[in-house]
Formats: sequence, structure tokens, C-alpha cells
Amino acid sequence: MTRPRAKRARPNADARNVVGEGRDRAVLEDIVWAGYLTTGQVATLHFPTRRRAQRRLRALLDHGLVEAHLQGDALQRETFFSPTSRARTWLEAREAFPHGVPRSLRLPRPQKLAHALGIRDVFVAFLRAEREGRFALDDFRFDGDLARDPTFAPLRLIPDGLASVRRGDAVFRAGVEYDRGTETTSTLRAKFEAWRSAFELGSAPPLRLLVVVCGARRTDSVRRLLAESGVSRWATAVEEGNTGELLTLGWPFEVAVPTDRTERPAPSPEVVLFRPVGAARSPAFGASPRVKL
Repeated sequence: MTRPRAKRARPNADARNVVGEGRDRAVLEDIVWAGYLTTGQVATLHFPTRRRAQRRLRALLDHGLVEAHLQGDALQRETFFSPTSRARTWLEAREAFPHGVPRSLRLPRPQKLAHALGIRDVFVAFLRAEREGRFALDDFRFDGDLARDPTFAPLRLIPDGLASVRRGDAVFRAGVEYDRGTETTSTLRAKFEAWRSAFELGSAPPLRLLVVVCGARRTDSVRRLLAESGVSRWATAVEEGNTGELLTLGWPFEVAVPTDRTERPAPSPEVVLFRPVGAARSPAFGASPRVKL
């Protein structure tokens, strides 16, 4: 017997709300790009309050442009939203994606959902940093698009995410690993050793790694493993929730001194100072789905 969906996940056929071209379209573009986003993630990107985000997402739901999903039986957790085929057609007709609408992503299994939403927290942090003028985000791809990436496939490595960021003539590809503390030390060490091979092979544009970690103690352990694996020169570990601050300080470009500091701290394994000089300006990916918002 199929359990009926909760009211907050059901469209209201009698609703009289209206969907517009401005912010509603921008919200849809981000949901299509990411595959799915939570109410809080949408609010962070587009709205001053969570309540306003809920109202607009309800309008998109009522108009059949998104589907709402609960996080299993945990009704206290945030609803997350995925685009419908109607939304993709609606955006395609408006030429929202110059290189074509990104392909549909399968929703993760319940046991993988927290990890998948955590990766999208990182995606949101990169988008916010771009909108604050820290860099141009030319592309962001998720693990489902990276299984056959020519840089990583020979190493049997699939990053959780891969961003292409540009500031002036300096361009970086920033790999993302989101660590919830479920993998063993041996597994992490093997993963970082694969990353070391990727770094040592070299690439244009150059490659960096951001490891976002749940918990302070786990973050310390990850930093130690990065150092032992010989990748601290290229990699940075940050505790979950601090990604936005790191990007604001300039990562993966030169890390700036916070305004309340009078001197620059010495480089450390967790925050490395990068000084790109005359990096070639070239797209990080062949056919970028980048949205110009």
C-alpha cells in the first residue's frame, strides 16, 4: 500500500498563485542545475527569509514546475525540490541554458541523501561567492557527471563535485569532497593518494581540492591525512559551515587577510596561499551548462 504524500509535498490544483519570469525563473534554473535543492538552500540563494522561499516554492509546486520530497519519515527535516519535465521545457523555451539544459539527475537513495544535500550546500556556497563578486563560477558538476571525466577516470576517482572558477586571467578547477565521517581512515588515505596522482599529472587549468568535513575533530584528522598523503600543497580541509568564509577569503586564489587582522598568517596545510601568475584563460569544461543569472 502506497502511503499518501504529506500536504506540503502535494500540489494544490485550486491555487491562484502566479509564476513569473524574474526570481521564480532564477530559482528554477538553480534547481535544474543542481538536480535538487532544499528550501533552506533556495532561501540562501534568493530570498531574505525562509518564509518567502516557502511561498515561491509552493507556487512552483502548484504550477507543476517542481516536485517536493520529504527526507524519509523525518518530517522535521527540510523538504527538497526537484524539477519536472515541464520546468525543463519551460526553461529550454526561454534559452536559459546556452549549452543545453543539464541532464536530469536521479534522486539519491535515502541512505545517501544527507551526503548529496551536503554537496549541494557546497554548490550554494560557490554560487553565493560568485554573486558577491569573489570570482566567476563558469561551471559546477556533480559526481554523476564525473564518472567518465578524463582526468579522474584513469585513477578510478570520482569527486563529489568539480567547480571551474575564474578571476581575471587566473582559472582553477576545484574538486570537492564532502566527508560525513562515515569512511575509514584507510579509505580516505587511498582517496587522497589518488588525488595526489591527479595533481602530479598536472592539468590546465590547474587543479585544487576542497574537503568539507562534518565536525571539528574529524576536520583535524582529515588535515593530518592530507599532509601524510602529500597533497597539502594543493588541498584544503574546512569544517562544514565554513565553506563560504573560505571562499570569501579568496580560496582557491590568494587567501586574503580578514579585515580585523593586521598581518597575514603563515601558510598552513588547511589554508594554502595560491598566487597564480598569468594562468591561461580557457574554459574548464568542454560544454559548460553555465547559467548566466
